[in-house]
Parts: sequence; structure tokens; C-alpha cells
Amino acid sequence: MPSIKVEQSQNPLLQRLLANNLAQPHELVLADGTRFKTGALNIDSSTEQLMVDNKVNQHLFVWGIPTEGKQWFTTATPRPYINDWTFRFGDAIVSQIFK
Repeated sequence: MPSIKVEQSQNPLLQRLLANNLAQPHELVLADGTRFKTGALNIDSSTEQLMVDNKVNQHLFVWGIPTEGKQWFTTATPRPYINDWTFRFGDAIVSQIFK
């Protein structure tokens, strides 16, 4: 099973996005200022677009396992006919692309 931690992933696309500063790992900042890496790519949660230094990349979307840690349960199997959030995110990405 592939790693859900983006920095440990062997996926060449994810590694290139990170190397070219088109993506960065998501970090939580705790109340005491401690930074905690979640293992996910940093995305805008409302649009699924990649973010670097809190700036949204209008052209790159990420959906599913690379967001695990910022979005939860992305590895769960979506179920049709129940308005599953996984399908809703996919539909929203397609709508943004063809806007």
C-alpha cells in the first residue's frame, strides 16, 4: 500500500510537485507554536487546490489519498446514492476546471 505521507511517497508526480515548489506538505501549528506535519499535501479545503505559502494555485487540484491528514477518511470507499462527500469534492473540482 502506498504511503499516505507525501514526503515518504515514492510517487514521481508528488515528488516533482514538491521539488519544483508547486506543492508543500501540510502543517498544523499547535497553540504553543509547535509545527506538526500531517503527511498531507497542503490544499485549500474548500476547492481542493494546491497551496504553497498560503497561496492557492488556481490550476492544480489534488483529490484523495494525498490529502489524507488534512481531509480525513479519503481512503474509505465512496458509496453512490448517499451524497458521499468524496463524490461531491470530485464534482466540485470538475466544475472549477470547466468554469
